[in-house]
Amino acid sequence: MGLDVVLCEAGEQVGGTTATSAGTLWVPGNAQGAAAGFADSAAEAARYLDAILGEHDPARTARSLSRERP
Repeated sequence: MGLDVVLCEAGEQVGGTTATSAGTLWVPGNAQGAAAGFADSAAEAARYLDAILGEHDPARTARSLSRERP
C-alpha cells in the first residue's frame, strides 16, 4: 500500500503498561482463586462493574464476563 507507520511511545518500553502486565486476567469466582483463598464471586464482580461502568455499559455486557468463566 505504500504507507509508513510511526510509533511514538511516552515511555522507554514499547507497549506501555500492556507490555509489563504479565498477561493476567481478572476472572471472579474461579476455582483456582477460591483454592488460593480469594473470596470474590460473580455477584460481587457484577456489582463492582455496574458501579464503575454505570451508564457506559447499558447492555450490561461486562456482566457476561463475570458469568462465563472456566
